[in-house]
Formats: sequence, C-alpha cells, structure tokens
Amino acid sequence: MVIPQNLCLGIGELALLLVYVIFAYSVTHSDDFYQARRWKAAILISIISGILILVMICTLIFLFSYDEITKVRTMNLDSLIVTVTFTLAFVIPLMFIITVASYNRLVWSDDLLDKIWNDPSKGKKSPIQRF
Repeated sequence: MVIPQNLCLGIGELALLLVYVIFAYSVTHSDDFYQARRWKAAILISIISGILILVMICTLIFLFSYDEITKVRTMNLDSLIVTVTFTLAFVIPLMFIITVASYNRLVWSDDLLDKIWNDPSKGKKSPIQRF
C-alpha cells in the first residue's frame, strides 16, 4: 500500500510538473522566432535528460533490490511506485536547471542550435539585404 507521505509527495511533483509545463508553454510562445527556437531545443534536451536520469536511477535501485539471503527481488509494485515518486522529486527540479543551462549554451552557440533545430530561413536574404 502506498503511504500518505508518498501521495503528498506525488501531488507536489504533479504541481512542479504543471509549473514546468506552464513555463515551457510561456517561453516557447514568444514573438521572437529565434528565441522560441532556442527554448524549444533547451526543453527537448531537458526532457530527454530527465527521462534518461529517471530510467537510470530506477534501474540502479531495481538492481540493488536483490536480496542475497532469499535470492529473490524484494521490489514489488508499491516499492516501484515509491522509487519512481522519489526519483521524480529530484528529476523535475533538475529539468528546470537543465533547461536554463541548455538555453544559455544555445544562445552562445548557433552551430549547436542548427544541429538540433534547423533554421528555415538560413541562407535566404531578407528583402532589405537583396539590394
């Protein structure tokens, strides 16, 4: 049975995830195409990193749940839910940090940004530059 503390932690994590989704929506719907493109690439990087960190930590905890005495895995569905819940408590705030750090890195490196997200107007001259 999942204990109430984990339920409260899960509700807090859902609130953090909702804040992250609102943050992602607000920064990607700006007027500047190039700034929105950087934010979208940074959010993509943070989501992939968050999923990889979540899978890695859950896998490590699952591997270390092997009981030597009984020769069985001691992890059941309840302990798996608790593991994912506590791992998300660290991953979601880390996704904010990864997003901001990736955005700052992408501001200084247009080559890296072009590898992640292509510029549709790259190589085309604006109407002012044609003359």
